[in-house]
Amino acid sequence: MRYFYICSITLISFVQLSLAQNAKIDSLRILAANQKPDTNRVKTWNSLSAKFKSASLFDSAICYSEKAILLGHQLGFKTGEAEALTLKGQAIAFAGDFKKALSIHFESLKIREVIGDSAGLAQGYNGIGGCYYDQGNLSEGMNYYLKAMRIYEGLKDEARVAIILNNMGRIYEDMKQYDKSLEYHFKALEKRKKIGDKYRIGASLTNIGNVYFYKEDYKTSLEYHLSALKIREESQDKRGLAISNLNVGNILSQLKDYPKAINHLEKALKISEEIKAKDQIAGATNGLGQIYRKLKNYPKAIKYSELSFKFAEESGSKKDMKWALLNLSDTYNEAGETVKAFRYYKQATVLNDSILNEESTKQMNELQTLYETEKKESQIKLLSKDKAINEKELQRQKVFRNAILAGAILFLLLLIVIFKRYREKQKANLLLDEKNKTIEMQKRAVEEKQKEILDSIKYAKRIQTALLPTEKYIARKLGRGKED
Repeated sequence: MRYFYICSITLISFVQLSLAQNAKIDSLRILAANQKPDTNRVKTWNSLSAKFKSASLFDSAICYSEKAILLGHQLGFKTGEAEALTLKGQAIAFAGDFKKALSIHFESLKIREVIGDSAGLAQGYNGIGGCYYDQGNLSEGMNYYLKAMRIYEGLKDEARVAIILNNMGRIYEDMKQYDKSLEYHFKALEKRKKIGDKYRIGASLTNIGNVYFYKEDYKTSLEYHLSALKIREESQDKRGLAISNLNVGNILSQLKDYPKAINHLEKALKISEEIKAKDQIAGATNGLGQIYRKLKNYPKAIKYSELSFKFAEESGSKKDMKWALLNLSDTYNEAGETVKAFRYYKQATVLNDSILNEESTKQMNELQTLYETEKKESQIKLLSKDKAINEKELQRQKVFRNAILAGAILFLLLLIVIFKRYREKQKANLLLDEKNKTIEMQKRAVEEKQKEILDSIKYAKRIQTALLPTEKYIARKLGRGKED
């Protein structure tokens, strides 16, 4: 019932999103037709190429990118030309022709280097790394991913850093370093959730589900793949839907639910054929070949395994070629044709050795060590710079603190001097007050003494006056003794 519900939702989503996508494409076509043959038309054609690529219409994507390449070259519009080459390389890679895609990406890279487009260089490195990965050259894939990572980290482009983390996780998955692969995939998923990159959240969920599949934790793997399928129902990403159906089919095969597994794998095969994705056709046919081998339908198992090898060889995917050869070996062995079984097993072993050997593992470890060392050196330089800045700041703060302290001391000394002078003045005033009081007391004493003296004189005079006869009395007395 759940699978029926998923299929119904998927169909509805496809109809709605296809209509919206077609409307956008039609509007861009009209815009390009009305534009002059200038840089704006190059940009519009590039936008059309990107839209067709997202819709998994790779032939149309390649067609418009080639138009943009030609006009961009004629105009000397290097940025537009380089972008068109990148889009063409991506479309060709998605179609499964990794050898051709690799040469296109290198062509774009040359232009990016001339014009000094660092973001474009990183995009080119990522595309080249993806092509090497799909061809089974893991050491070169890791080398170019690390080159892209250095640039994106410098640009602080979290969305692109997440893409590289995701791709590096896939390499560790192929190296069977599953815990390390999960570490990278979960880092990528965390960044994508943080920035709300719903389209690529589906890719992260798919890759995490793949790792759990290889760890044989099929229940957890199925949960992640169904979550990815649900997200891809909401987009027009046919390639992503093909991948999710392929993965769900392979898990159901391991759980021995063969009818449902065949149903999902046939859906994956149908979509992959529609979008001409050779690598996905190889994966779907290989999954069907394995199921029919388990069901002991050896003719069908051989048929699908041979188809898988054919499309894997055309796409240049050594990894898918190896799986097809191993399934052919197992099928012939179970069918009793041991000679053919041994022949295919030997071919698969030789191919596996060319994909991942001791030397390539060593190279990748060296590349990872080099990257970590450069990252640490960069961090040390940054820390040293921060330390120098901090020391300068501390020195400035020390000078400022000493100036404040010196100022405070001077201010305190000034206060002491002022207070001392105030106390001396206050003391002098007190002494002056005491002297003034003493003088005043002395003045009062003198005045009182003078008053006492004057009072004594007045008193003596009064006594004298009282004892001596007056002048009239004397005169009268003197006048009585005279003869006339």
